Amino acid sequence: MSYVILNNTALRQDSFELRPIARDDIFDIRLWRNAQMAYLRQKQALSEADQMAYYENVLRPEFEKQQPCPLLLTYFYKGKRIGYGGLVHIQWAKKVAEVSFLLAPEHHETPFYATAFATYLTLIQQLAKKHSLTLQTETYNLRPLHLATLEQAGFHLYKTLPNAIDKHIDICFHEWTIES
Repeated sequence: MSYVILNNTALRQDSFELRPIARDDIFDIRLWRNAQMAYLRQKQALSEADQMAYYENVLRPEFEKQQPCPLLLTYFYKGKRIGYGGLVHIQWAKKVAEVSFLLAPEHHETPFYATAFATYLTLIQQLAKKHSLTLQTETYNLRPLHLATLEQAGFHLYKTLPNAIDKHIDICFHEWTIES
């Protein structure tokens, strides 16, 4: 399946590729999310049944919409599934979307992470330009490499909520516009 809005257009750069999320992808994604809950707004581990219900009831109906929400994509490197992300909390009327991104845990805070994330952001920015979307992110300060890569890609810090999660975790909000 593919999102109508993508017109079967592949998002590729070098050996990286973004494809519409497929049913087979969701099982790895569940494991990655459960292993990295500290970086996500996810409160409890996902079961296989939870993940399947989300795919069938939330994601699958969005494929046929001109303005899907969310628009989730699986991320590949040299043909191997390495992560996923896309656009979530999309406000089509306001032309704003939040960027979602998660790489398999073995790549966390590695040099490959920075390369993969920077390339991912380039691809997501191309998609945003095509639809005139402003991109926003919400990131815990536990991810310094993630935050640095965002800023190198032209995302500007516009707000910080200090001690938002506990007395050691801030939430950093970044934004990218077509003019950035």
